[in-house]
Amino acid sequence: MKKISMQGANQEITFEEAFNQFIRVCKTKNLAEDTIKYYERCRNSFVEYFDQNELCSEIDHDTYLGFIEHLQGKDIKDVSINTNLRGIRTIFNFCIDKKYMKHFKIQLMKIDKTVKEVYTDDELNKLLRKPDLKKCSFAEYRSWVMSNFVLGTGQRISSMLNIKIGDVFLEQREVIIRKAKGRKQLIIPLSTALCKILEEYFQYRGDDKDGYLFPNQFGKKFSRSGAEDAIADYNNARGVSATSIHRYRYQNLNKIQTFYQIP
Repeated sequence: MKKISMQGANQEITFEEAFNQFIRVCKTKNLAEDTIKYYERCRNSFVEYFDQNELCSEIDHDTYLGFIEHLQGKDIKDVSINTNLRGIRTIFNFCIDKKYMKHFKIQLMKIDKTVKEVYTDDELNKLLRKPDLKKCSFAEYRSWVMSNFVLGTGQRISSMLNIKIGDVFLEQREVIIRKAKGRKQLIIPLSTALCKILEEYFQYRGDDKDGYLFPNQFGKKFSRSGAEDAIADYNNARGVSATSIHRYRYQNLNKIQTFYQIP
């Protein structure tokens, strides 16, 4: 049996095999589905640069720098590059701990902190103008309610898509977020204005307690990409080129108070 040096790397495993082991460990730790999908996206990004069937032992600091250069050559923001690098760093550290790779220092890029981009007042007026329920599609109406919900609660899209109708308590003016960041459960207050929006929405959506608050066209759980595409279509149809639903989360509190008349 081949003896492995504590300082060296096991020459017998490919990056893909190591990644599959990594995902298996993630699942046994009961990590959130979105977290596992995040690591899979980071892996997909890396294998655009490095052959997944190459040995892990071939990955070194120069490989990592080359991957960063590969990402820098694409039309993506520095903050998105670092998002990829955080996932790859976790995967690499797993491989290093398993002695599949030699140890090397893994650093993120240094980037300037910027103010979060938000919607302008004009854009908010366009996006939050209530559609004509006699003429609009359910998809447009749902996107309008989703936009109001994120603006009014500040929730991440991943948390919002896990909410079921049974988690919303209009009489108590609150919603239970069962899958917030860090797998915490939260109780979020709802403004009177948002409760009225949801109350009317349930008349069209139905109030099956086990149904998702914002389902896809088949009544099933919306995928993150599907929800983002729906919001992008909605924004574009209203003449707003910015399409990130997360922009609502960074709006100035005064703007939220204006739209929802929060005392």
